[in-house]
Amino acid sequence: MASAEEASRPFAGLSDVSISEEIPVEGDIAVPVGPSTRDDEFSTLDEPVKETIVRDLRAVGNKFIHVLYPKRSSALLRDWDLWGPLLLCVTLALLLQGGAADKDDQGGPQFAEVFVIIWFGSIVITLNSKLLGGTISFFQSLCVLGYCIMPLTVALIVCRIVLLSSSGKSEGYGLDTVRPVPRNDFHAMLLKLKKLIHLSWGMKGEPPEPLPDDYLSPPNPEQPGMSSYGGPALTSLELVDYPETILPENALRSLTSLRSLAVRYRYIREGIECRLRSWLIPLRQLESLTIIGGNSLATYTTTIPPSVTRLTLRVAITLKDMDSIAPKVPGLEHLDIEQNRSSGSLCRRIPMLFPHLKTLRIRFFRREPEKDLLSLHKLRHLVQLELLVERSFILRDYLNGHPWPSPCVQELINELRDLSENRITVITTMRQRNLLRECDCLWEGD
Repeated sequence: MASAEEASRPFAGLSDVSISEEIPVEGDIAVPVGPSTRDDEFSTLDEPVKETIVRDLRAVGNKFIHVLYPKRSSALLRDWDLWGPLLLCVTLALLLQGGAADKDDQGGPQFAEVFVIIWFGSIVITLNSKLLGGTISFFQSLCVLGYCIMPLTVALIVCRIVLLSSSGKSEGYGLDTVRPVPRNDFHAMLLKLKKLIHLSWGMKGEPPEPLPDDYLSPPNPEQPGMSSYGGPALTSLELVDYPETILPENALRSLTSLRSLAVRYRYIREGIECRLRSWLIPLRQLESLTIIGGNSLATYTTTIPPSVTRLTLRVAITLKDMDSIAPKVPGLEHLDIEQNRSSGSLCRRIPMLFPHLKTLRIRFFRREPEKDLLSLHKLRHLVQLELLVERSFILRDYLNGHPWPSPCVQELINELRDLSENRITVITTMRQRNLLRECDCLWEGD
């Protein structure tokens, strides 16, 4: 029993031992301490800012190398950071934003859109992995996903460099300017296309100087020195996204065989005289004229050839404009116009101004057809009437439960059919574009 008590108190025999205060206590005490690391040598709060930035950039660079040349390393997840993903995301968004600006494309990706999509997508994937039992932390997952867009960023940088190098400056044309086909080359092409009857010509951007007067009029090689036209006998010409300053006033003087002319203006500039007024003068055989945008009608209505039987006007039109157009086109059979709040009662005046109409197409902006629509039954030759409204108007009314045509408009249509004894076919839907015959660059449907 005594031995058991002594075993439980191994130092009981030292209770009577006294230690003199004059004798110093000496000895080695071993305390387990973890291995020292490089980060313990100093605190990041005490180091210079330059060293902190260099160290962070070195860490980001190492991760870039691991993305391009993957290899196993536990330090990548342990030493996660968000600086690299942020740099890649900003670079990618800026490059995409710059590409959209160069192309003058209003529908291109914007910086905020790209930035939000990348980070929001990464967060969604990270949350999904956590819900599925992932072992890595939230920020580690963001780090990995952020570095995954590095190949996309590198590829986009290479594409931008290639595009910049291929569109370098030459002959005074800047990087953001499209160089037109040289006149001699364009003339050589037209001279070889003797059977060409339809030409659709356009340009993205604007050259610093207008094109020559004879750009669309190649001279006849069999009669050198004379101003005779040697190109194909064009019957149809489309000018797509046309800036007013590209072609001069005499650009179409040799295209007297034209029967159809369509001009879609990209923009106009103040102080520049309307070229269309001079273009229409020599076109005595013109039968179809389409104008989308551009100057006011008053600047060129007096020169519209009387041979025109089909007229499409995608410009603001008033009753005064209609009064000035009617005497110039006495045989007009097909009319396509727009009507807004400032147009007045066009439907009431049309039967008196254009009595020979066979087809009529009206697009209503910010308004619906009114009672004056019934006046169209006086057009004795009218067989087809298209009543359309802008897309935003349709969508707005559909959301409110009012389909197009509305009940009021449908009642007018039924009454118009009765007055015309079902002679007039009324269409209220936008027709589909013929993909094989109609270019989307001049398609006015939306």
